[in-house]
Amino acid sequence: MKEFVPLLVSGIGICFLCAVYLYLICPHIGKNPMRTKAFRYHFAHRGLHSASVPENSLSAFHMAAEQGYGIELDVRLTQDNHPVIFHDENAFRMCGIDKRICDMTLNEIRAMRLLQTNETVPTLQEALQTVNGKVPLLIELKSSPCGECRRLLVDSVLDALQSYPGKVCLESFDPRMMYHVRKRNPHIPRGQLVMNGKGLRFFLLSRLLVLFLSRPHVIACEKHCVNLTTLTIARLFHPVMISWTIRSAAEWHAVNHRSDLMVFEAFLPQAGILSNHPRNLRKRGINNHE
Repeated sequence: MKEFVPLLVSGIGICFLCAVYLYLICPHIGKNPMRTKAFRYHFAHRGLHSASVPENSLSAFHMAAEQGYGIELDVRLTQDNHPVIFHDENAFRMCGIDKRICDMTLNEIRAMRLLQTNETVPTLQEALQTVNGKVPLLIELKSSPCGECRRLLVDSVLDALQSYPGKVCLESFDPRMMYHVRKRNPHIPRGQLVMNGKGLRFFLLSRLLVLFLSRPHVIACEKHCVNLTTLTIARLFHPVMISWTIRSAAEWHAVNHRSDLMVFEAFLPQAGILSNHPRNLRKRGINNHE
């Protein structure tokens, strides 16, 4: 019997490590609010923008909603704690002012113009009023080194959504923000953004080792960020898989086999509710009649 003891210990150790690994990469288990007809849209990246219509502007959101696309947008906090729609940390690229959004008040931000147009930086409330539930929203919460700032952003967004009539999924690269979303409102759909990069943070993200914090309903994967072993294991739990940012029909066809939905720009995919969606949705338990 003694010769079997090392094998038994090794077996227990391997089972323990496998259990820990599955715990770390496990997304939400159970009913997934993203598996409904209301979310079966492709999402326009920062709205339906163009050379004359700036990204993350009310006009870009209006055009996307009118043409039947869901909308992906980004939210940051101003210095005086107002959630505004802006992707970059610094205002220089979009507004020509070399200053961080978090260092500016709402009044200062309202005075800026997007790409020398008449478009202003919208508040979250203005964006919600513009879309008014016509299409689903995919809202990225931009992270901050300050823990209190992260909590303030999550709380301000959840407060703004309390009376919103439409469907919304919140997502972030920062699993700590999704953890706060999960604790405050476990019923709102959550997405974990994933991409490749250098450093420990991106190592953990690209291998889905942060999902124990966010327990997402959605895994939103950068189009080149593929770890087939990890994604295969994660798919056993049936999260909704979104690929971003897709910029051509060729790129869409390249990722379609592993994606349910996509975030796109620079070309127009099928608009409206995807009633005849590719086999991925049906295969992964999304009911076309919901």
